[in-house]
Amino acid sequence: MNVEEKPEKTDRTDWHRLWGLMMMPLFERIGYETIVEMDLSAKVQLLDMVAVRRKEKKESEIPDSDCYSGFENLNEHNLISFKSFREVFNMTALEELYGHFTNYRKMKNIPENEKDTVNLYAVTHHFPRELFSRFDGKNLVDRAAERIYDLRLLTPVRFIITRGSEHPILGLFSDDAGQVMKSRFRLEKDRWLLREVSSYLGRLYEHYSLEGIDMPYTQEMFIKDH
Repeated sequence: MNVEEKPEKTDRTDWHRLWGLMMMPLFERIGYETIVEMDLSAKVQLLDMVAVRRKEKKESEIPDSDCYSGFENLNEHNLISFKSFREVFNMTALEELYGHFTNYRKMKNIPENEKDTVNLYAVTHHFPRELFSRFDGKNLVDRAAERIYDLRLLTPVRFIITRGSEHPILGLFSDDAGQVMKSRFRLEKDRWLLREVSSYLGRLYEHYSLEGIDMPYTQEMFIKDH
């Protein structure tokens, strides 16, 4: 269900870097080299994640897992922007993503006739109601699946909405303790992924405390690798 956007506030915690670090194993598992917070500008302006298919991988095999919902169409180059529950993905964020796209192509010498080797993704907690409303009646926004939308403007952007998601990583980046614990339970079932990200769980729990999110479990219980 679509929800109203909340006023944007400054992150008091480094959600973006931690999100990138915890998502890295999923992309590296299927043959992508990942860079977290890549600087693509003359001034410091970081893109949350870049996932590039390794040269030795002719094609990526996506496991039959909903961990990759929204990322089934990964390309050779994938630029990913993340917005936490304290932020909204608005027109400014979209313009910044397109700016990253242009700078990345220049940096990697990707010509105009090969720009379709680059995919753009927006992973955002809140449904971008204000942004999408700009394109009402223009048939530019398609609902690909639950919580997944494609904006077909200039270079297409795939939107993945994480509010209410029980994804074992994305669902952890929420201000809803119930959603967090459902995702933590999912993570518990994936032994490989849990091993890969367990070292970040303590820092994640500290983020919840700083944000005033009342967790039902103690930090020791949350980070325990059973």
